[in-house]
Amino acid sequence: MVLSAADLADFKIFPWSDVVDWNVAIRSCRSRRAWNFGLILLETMEQNLLKPDIISYSTSTSQLPWIGALSMMLRMTQQIALPNVVTYGGAIHACQKAGQWKAALDLFFAMDGDAVPNVVIFNTVISACEACETGEQWQLAMHLLSLMPMRRLLADEVSFNSVISVCEQCCQWQIALDVFSAMMTSMLLPNLITFNSTISACSKASQPSKGLALIRAMREQHLRADIISYNSIITADIEQMNGWQRSCQMLDDLMMASILPSSITYNSVISAVDWQTTLGLLTMTPMATVITFSSAIDGSHWTLALELQRCMLPNTLRPNVITFSSTITSCQKTGLWQWALTLLDAMDARAVAPNGMSFNGSIGACETGQKLQKEQSSHWNSNYSQGAAR
Repeated sequence: MVLSAADLADFKIFPWSDVVDWNVAIRSCRSRRAWNFGLILLETMEQNLLKPDIISYSTSTSQLPWIGALSMMLRMTQQIALPNVVTYGGAIHACQKAGQWKAALDLFFAMDGDAVPNVVIFNTVISACEACETGEQWQLAMHLLSLMPMRRLLADEVSFNSVISVCEQCCQWQIALDVFSAMMTSMLLPNLITFNSTISACSKASQPSKGLALIRAMREQHLRADIISYNSIITADIEQMNGWQRSCQMLDDLMMASILPSSITYNSVISAVDWQTTLGLLTMTPMATVITFSSAIDGSHWTLALELQRCMLPNTLRPNVITFSSTITSCQKTGLWQWALTLLDAMDARAVAPNGMSFNGSIGACETGQKLQKEQSSHWNSNYSQGAAR
């Protein structure tokens, strides 16, 4: 693409413009979020026999997608000189945003000479490790954190938070707690992000008690927990199948702390509590969604399942295929084939396409109903025969 004279004038570039003016124009593409124009300006600059300098290339690199940033760095080494710390930083950031952790690490370890990594680059590379799916990204993150003192760099809050976030993803709760302690030793105060990431790491590893201890530590530091803090622990308790009572207690704690529970909170608790508590929660919460009702219906007794589906209508919630299928499955267990077929017809009336679960549940309800009917008939005949014999 070749920019017209009008386009160049829009960027305030004229025949007498020098390299500095072109660099300003390239930088303006960042505010316009038009990285492609920055690249075109760089090419147009060369066509006008103006030699781009390191600022031209560095500014362009920071705006490119990751593959374009790598190509730009190669082009830069061929045209003028080795990339500087700004160029490397821009390319590493582009790789991190695209989840290209290997490319980010390769660029990081290729830095030498005047291009010495700073704290921002370290933080970006550590954050890029989250995209690694080998299960060993926490080791990479810890290694990078350990390199910072060797480079005479002080890790900041972002450094520690990034490492803890990687540990959270790998369910390395003990390592996350170690990094949390190291942060305190470094005279850095953990913030809400630090606590939430560490709590989540403990919860994902089925250590909700550790998460609760961290919430208490937040109070001691006069740091207010939020709904994310509590949701992590509630979800972990439910997964252990022994924490629904404590989770309900935490709902009360949320109310006392003036923290509004989210749909995730209710969905997690409702998936494990008894039917009386379920009805109570659905009555009291304005946050109930179709997912909330579907979680409550799944595995419920048929009477509760039908009542929950009926309760959706006053809440202006439209039952979906999951809701209908779960309710039909509840009817299947007790052989209520009439209700199962009625629900199947209701799906058609509401333009909800049945799935395999819906059809199988309806067929199963008919089979179960027929079996129960035969058993009842056999039992009646047996009693009648015994009575007649007397």
